[in-house]
Amino acid sequence: MQFEQEFVLRDGEAAQVDPEGLMLRFERVSRDTRCPVGDPCRSEGDAVVRVSVWPSPNAPVVLDLHTDPSLTTEGRYLQYLVRLVRLQPRPVGEQHVPLPRYWATFVVSKK
Repeated sequence: MQFEQEFVLRDGEAAQVDPEGLMLRFERVSRDTRCPVGDPCRSEGDAVVRVSVWPSPNAPVVLDLHTDPSLTTEGRYLQYLVRLVRLQPRPVGEQHVPLPRYWATFVVSKK
C-alpha cells in the first residue's frame, strides 16, 4: 500500500501501509444502520467501522470511522490521517450483513 491511494480490507484483515511500518487493521463494523438497498429512506443512515492503527512494534490505537459524511469519516494518529472511503455491502431488507462479508475502502495520508 502507498499513501494517498485507495486500498480495500475485509473484516479482520490488516495491511502495512508504507515502508515505515504503519499498520492498519479493519477490526469490525460495530454498528450498521444504513438504509437497506431498495428501501425508500429519508437518510442514508450510518455505519461505524472500527480500525486499529499502529507503527510496528507499538501498541495499536483504535479509531471509529463513520460512513455518514456529516460524522467522523477520518481519524488522526501521530502524523497520519486515516479516511474511510466506503463500506460494502449495504444491508438488504431486514437482513443484516454478516461480519465476514464486509469490506472497506481506506486512504491513508501522511501529514
